[in-house]
Amino acid sequence: MKRAILAGILVLAVSMAMTGTSWASDSVKMISSSPAGGNAGDFLARKVADLYKQRTGKEMPVLNVTGGNHIPAVLAFKKESLAVIFGTSTMLIYNPALIENLPYQANDFNVLRDIGLASHIIFTHKDSGINSLEDLVKGAKPINIGVSAMDGLANVNAWKKNRNPNIQPVNFKSYNEVVLNVVGQHIAVGVIPFASDLVFDYADRKDIRILGHSGDAMMTKRNYSMRPAGVVLNSPSFFGGNFLAISPGDSAEHKKLRDELAEIFKDPEIQDIINKNFPVRAQGKNDLESLRQRAKNNRDLLVIK
Repeated sequence: MKRAILAGILVLAVSMAMTGTSWASDSVKMISSSPAGGNAGDFLARKVADLYKQRTGKEMPVLNVTGGNHIPAVLAFKKESLAVIFGTSTMLIYNPALIENLPYQANDFNVLRDIGLASHIIFTHKDSGINSLEDLVKGAKPINIGVSAMDGLANVNAWKKNRNPNIQPVNFKSYNEVVLNVVGQHIAVGVIPFASDLVFDYADRKDIRILGHSGDAMMTKRNYSMRPAGVVLNSPSFFGGNFLAISPGDSAEHKKLRDELAEIFKDPEIQDIINKNFPVRAQGKNDLESLRQRAKNNRDLLVIK
């Protein structure tokens, strides 16, 4: 019994030493999955906590819980009835795609904002017969969707599971290959990072129809306004970078915390940190003809005829 008590005291002491924080019972805790002082994500989390104290007079202790594919951080977050977590896309994209029987679900997070690289474009050929995101949900025939990375695959698998079992993901080595195969009508739909100019080049030429994008916020590029897919396809919607979430709930305390954090993210200091450390991915500089030729030379691909 004494050993158990001693072990408990030791764990508490290590936890407090790790965070450098004395935990008040009524504090809203900030869980960071990054090491203390280890990267821009933790720096931003601590700046949010500092501004929270300045604006409300209340502490927001920061607890760094690292390792384990970020699962320990999520479990620490779930223990609290009301807490904030500064997490990474691994929690919402890679873990569900790679790990069975995760001890948490997407609805354990009330995500307030995605920071960094947040969206993939969903597009099809103008002659595919798919004219909207709803067509992906309702389609009765197999629909091959090209993806180029694990995050896109995780989203497409979520659509397949939650909305339309006829959706079939097809994997490619790069997102340009996805575009070329949609243009060549070898696959019906493509899901690629928002940064690619190639899909917009083909959309300008009227070969491509842009159906929407996977993020939550409306985004525009050139003259294309895209509808978010998350509300239609029930997808995770988070790609790259970090996200800020609070515990799910509709209590007055939950609503107040949401409002307080929304105001904090309007602060110039926060915006400056985001702009400097979480830049939007650089615009691609693609030459259509050279990309076509490269694809034709790759015997492993179905390419434009």
